[in-house]
Amino acid sequence: MSMVRCVTLLSACVFAIGCAAESRTQPVNGKVQLSDGTPVQRGVIEFRTVGEDGAMINAHGRIESDGSFQLTTFEENDGAVVGEHQVIVLNPASTDGGPVMHAPYADQYRTYETSDLKFTIEPGPNDIVVELKRKK
Repeated sequence: MSMVRCVTLLSACVFAIGCAAESRTQPVNGKVQLSDGTPVQRGVIEFRTVGEDGAMINAHGRIESDGSFQLTTFEENDGAVVGEHQVIVLNPASTDGGPVMHAPYADQYRTYETSDLKFTIEPGPNDIVVELKRKK
């Protein structure tokens, strides 16, 4: 087989694998709120699942001031892969030079080892409400 054919075949395989992975994502929109319904006004939410090959696949989204988020896995706002996910919520430091806002929710949600949040992503649109316990 010529070198050009090998490169072409390899490129087609890589493209097909990438497209297959991206087509497995489903749209995910949601809201992060405290148990009393108060929206969490900033941060990042991250979903993690284990793929068929054992690789971890992460989706993430920025939490807006109204608590809403959209998940991204491979391309902007493409959602998350189908299946069960563990979920964490992070409160990043201020990037505008202002004071650091401390998260109003319990610290348990910051790591996969301590977070008890789990959601299943189904085929089709997914609307999720993530409810967090308030920090004591």
